[in-house]
Amino acid sequence: MSLAPTLTLPQLVVAGDGLVRRHRPLCTIAELREVVLGSTGRRGAIKARAALLQVRGGTDSAQESRLRLTLQRHGLPEPEVNGAIRNEHGVVIAHADLLYRPQRVALEYDGRHHMTDSRQWSIDVDRLDDVMELGHRVIRVTAETLAREATLVAKVRQALSRG
Repeated sequence: MSLAPTLTLPQLVVAGDGLVRRHRPLCTIAELREVVLGSTGRRGAIKARAALLQVRGGTDSAQESRLRLTLQRHGLPEPEVNGAIRNEHGVVIAHADLLYRPQRVALEYDGRHHMTDSRQWSIDVDRLDDVMELGHRVIRVTAETLAREATLVAKVRQALSRG
C-alpha cells in the first residue's frame, strides 16, 4: 500500500503481479486483496483497488506483465498468463508467457538472458518448435519489440484474426 500514492496504475499492477508471481510468490491474491480492501481512506487506496482488479497470479516477470497491459490498453482481449500447452496425450509441453488459447497464439517474452545463455537458448528453441508443431503461432517479444507498441499490437491483432 505504501507504493500506491507514488506509482502509476500500470506500475502498481506490475508490482502486484510480482507479489503473486508463479515461483516463490510473496503472498496470495486473497492476502493482497485483504490488504488493499483494508486500506480504505489511505492515500492511494482508490488506485490500489483499481490495480487489484488487473493483478494476475502466476506471472514470471515484470516485462510479461507490461506486455499483457500493453495489449489490453490497445483493445486486445486479455491473454491467459502462463497458459499450459498440452500435446495430443495431455502432457504439458510448455507454458506460454501469454496465451490466446482459442486462437492458438502464444506470446513469449525473451529477456536478454534468453539470448546470452546458450543452454536457455537451446531449451527455448526446442520448446517453441514443439509448440509450433502443435499448430500455435508463436510471437517472440523483446524489450525492443515491446517499445514498438503499434507494430507489436498490429502483429498480435493479425495473428488473432487468423486463429
